[in-house]
Order: sequence, then structure tokens, then C-alpha cells
Amino acid sequence: MKNNSGFIFFISFIIALTSCTNDEVLVVFKEPTIELVAAFSTGDNKGEVVISLTDVFQKITETGIVWSDKVNPTINDNFQSINNLEIDLLPSFKLENLQVGKTYFARAFVKLPSGIKYSNEVNWVQSLSKNWTRVSSPPIGPNEFIYGGDVGLDLYQYSMLCYKANLYNSSANLLRYTDELNVWDIDRDRRGQVYSVPLLFNPIRAQFRDASDVILTLYGIGSNVDQRGIRSYRRNISILESNGSWKAYPGAEALTTSFGIEKLVYVLENLPNGKLWIFNYGDLTWSSIGNAPYAKAGVFKGFSVGKQFFMLVEPEDNQAQSNQFYEYFATTNKWVKRADFIGNNRREGTAFVFNKRIFYGLGRDPKKGIGFKDIWEYDIQTNTWQKNADYPGVGTIDNTAIEVNNKVVIGFGKRINTTSSGGEDYQTATDFWRFTPN
Repeated sequence: MKNNSGFIFFISFIIALTSCTNDEVLVVFKEPTIELVAAFSTGDNKGEVVISLTDVFQKITETGIVWSDKVNPTINDNFQSINNLEIDLLPSFKLENLQVGKTYFARAFVKLPSGIKYSNEVNWVQSLSKNWTRVSSPPIGPNEFIYGGDVGLDLYQYSMLCYKANLYNSSANLLRYTDELNVWDIDRDRRGQVYSVPLLFNPIRAQFRDASDVILTLYGIGSNVDQRGIRSYRRNISILESNGSWKAYPGAEALTTSFGIEKLVYVLENLPNGKLWIFNYGDLTWSSIGNAPYAKAGVFKGFSVGKQFFMLVEPEDNQAQSNQFYEYFATTNKWVKRADFIGNNRREGTAFVFNKRIFYGLGRDPKKGIGFKDIWEYDIQTNTWQKNADYPGVGTIDNTAIEVNNKVVIGFGKRINTTSSGGEDYQTATDFWRFTPN
């Protein structure tokens, strides 16, 4: 019976195709996936909603959001929409005239030839979080992104510098975020020309104060990716704000974790038993002084706290736990095991230090591919981990987290989206937040 039913369906399908005229083509499109990613307060009476539209195989005339103080809002309630949607970006919609303390419900929608399709519903209570403050986003356009691993501070540490790159080549323009003004600017030289450089992945970056209390930034090594997707490694290191080029890095062509202690740059190869290198700023020489405390392949997340350095291991093996945590003692050149990380197993997490406090979180589940929003804190004095806060933003991997003007800001990154075929799609996030820990 099953075989006959399948045969009848096949014959019917062929007849439907052949019955079309020469000017008619029977095309069946799968409906796109519309999702409301996040909804949050950005001020006493303001909010923001972020949506995602994927699996688009047909023309979309309009997409947007609807919201109300009642469940299941529709196009007959409050709504905003756009006509031209850039699929590789996550569109956001600004809401105003909201009432503090009231619960709101929102859904995304898309207009199709068959009618209006609504997304999942998200609700939020209009109030300001004590942990998070929304700040301005950088000017990121279609096919552009900010690489979280190539972000640093200016000489006075009041502004953040980062590179806005194009997805299809390795060049990037330098952007500057000034915390006091909460503004983004394209950085220009004295002639007014935009700084454009090859984007450097996994750079070595360490800052020190010299005898005159001037901050010097060592920067270099890393790798570039050309338009064909071929990665090449750079082995030179230089001092920003000067034209000097120094000794070539002698280590392996691999991802690295770098940190600085008392005018010494340490570079750890992210390899099984990877070598630990030291760059002496005094005589500009490199020396191999030891190995990583982890015998297998992985990515080492580093935390520099004054003269102390800590490291958490994200194993390459998806079955292994991302919980091993170590402290490095420069005086004895020894690694000491500390308390295991107790959060969910993850990869591509975000590591940062604020006010000499260690934080780690976000990332993705190595088996399921879903993103995490939690942020955990390690207490150096008690050698314990505890959950601190959940991140309200969109991106969960490749996030930037850096201390600027005695404040820590987190944002950008990418959101992992599961496609209808079961694969993974990465969407660029543009939201940016100031974090006040518990």
C-alpha cells in the first residue's frame, strides 16, 4: 500500500509539472524562519527589540515587530516595520513611550504572499537593570563585523580602539569608542584620511608604563586571512606609536594567549604542551621558558590581574569539559591548579577582568550549538566560582569585553542560529553594553 501511494503521488507531481504552460513554472518555496531574538529596556520609557530572519527563499515585502501590554500582539496593535532587510545583520527596533513597571509582549512578523507569519513571543518588564546599561552601537553595515580579539585601548585608556572589517577581504578601518561621550568615530590621521589596515586575528597585545609613566603597547604576530580564505601568520612584533620593529616571534604558527607581567610579555602557544615564550622589553629578545599545563589541544582563555595571571582551558575535544583553571607564578615559573569552573561546558566563551575581578561566560554548547548568556565570577581570595549575571545582549560568541575609563563594556560578537537543514548560521550582533557586576 505504501509503495502504491508513493507511486501515485509521484505521477500526480509529474502531471502537475507537465500541465504548466511554457510561461508557468511550479515553484514551491519553504517559508522563512522569523524569530524574536531579544527584547529589553534601554531607558525609563524606552526599549529595544531585535529580530532574526533566516531561510529566505522568496521575496519579502515587509518584516517588523508588533507589541502590546497583552499577550499575542498582532499587526492591529503597535507595530514597526522595514521593507529592505539585510539578512546578515540582526535588525533592531527602538520603542518609546513605554510605562515603567508594566509587562510588554512582542512578536516579530513577516509578510508573505500567503499572509502574515508571526514569530515566537517574548515578554519583558519595563525597568532598568542594575547590571546593564545600553550604550551606543558602532556603525556596522552589511557584510561588516568587529573582531572581538583585536580590540584595545588608546594611550590614555579613555577610548577603545577596534577594527571594522569586511567579510570578504582582510582589510579593516579603525574605529574609536569614547566612553565619556558615548560616541563612535572613524579614526583618521592628521591629513583626515581613514586608517585602514589588514585585520589581525589573535594578536599579541600587552601594555606597560615606562620610566616616564608613558603607556607602551606591544602589538603584533597573529594572522591574516586573504580573500581566498587562506590564513598567513605574521611573526613580527612592534610598539604602537613608534616605527620600531623588533625581534621576530620564534614560536609555532598557532593561536596564542598573551599577557604581561612587569615589562615582560608572555606568549603561550595554544597547542598540546604548547611552549611558553617570554619577550624581554629590556633587550628585545625571546626565550622559551616552559610549557602549557594542559597536555591536549585547546584554547587557553587568559586573565591578567596585576602581577597575577590565570588561565581557563577550552578543550578542542567537544566531549571534554571546559573547567580546568590554573594560576601562573612568574617568580617560580610554575602553574598551579585552581578551582574548576562550575558553569556549563562551553566553547568560545568571553573572558575579562574588571576591578581585579575575574569574569567568564557566554560562549556556546559544544554539542548542541546553542548560545549561553550567563556570566560567572572567580573569587581569587576564596578560590571559588559563583554566577554573577545574565547578559541581555544578542551575541554569545566572539564577544568583546574590555575595561574603558574604569568601566567594563561588552558587546558585538555573533549569534548562533540553527537553520532548517540542521546546520549553523552566524549572525553579526551590533549591540553594546556597560556592565556593573553584582
